[in-house]
Amino acid sequence: MMPCKLCDRSFTQSHGNQKYCSARCRLLGGRVWTYGNMTLEHAREMLRARVCAACGIEFNKAFKWKYCSNACYYKYKISRTYTLQYRYGLSEQDYEAMFTKQGGLCGVCKKPPETGTRFVVDHDHKTGRVRGLLCNTCNTTVGRYESLKKGIDEYLSSTT
Repeated sequence: MMPCKLCDRSFTQSHGNQKYCSARCRLLGGRVWTYGNMTLEHAREMLRARVCAACGIEFNKAFKWKYCSNACYYKYKISRTYTLQYRYGLSEQDYEAMFTKQGGLCGVCKKPPETGTRFVVDHDHKTGRVRGLLCNTCNTTVGRYESLKKGIDEYLSSTT
């Protein structure tokens, strides 16, 4: 029995020259001592167990930093929290404050959200400024109106 050169775990050598307990330690150890592009502390940090940012499961994969799998990475990327923060610059608390300010009703039709759904964040596509919370139907209608506004106004003024 001898200690692994990287993680200090004891292991039995399968051949006379073996310095590492696993292929992962051998790969990371090679990057530390052969290529010199990684410090020993960095390599050991990569071996530590981590908690997945999306599902909270503990995992131990050398080259994955925040997520235990690609599925968790994509699940987080499309999650509501990620979308609110990175698309609109809002936190969940900001969303809830807007919802309360609007009295829990859509900003256009003044109806509560349908069961099992949430309001969507209405924003100006040119400036990115958040205007309020709308039901999906009203949000789609406002978007269509904005893109056809000039034509609608011309049509209405010419027919009256």
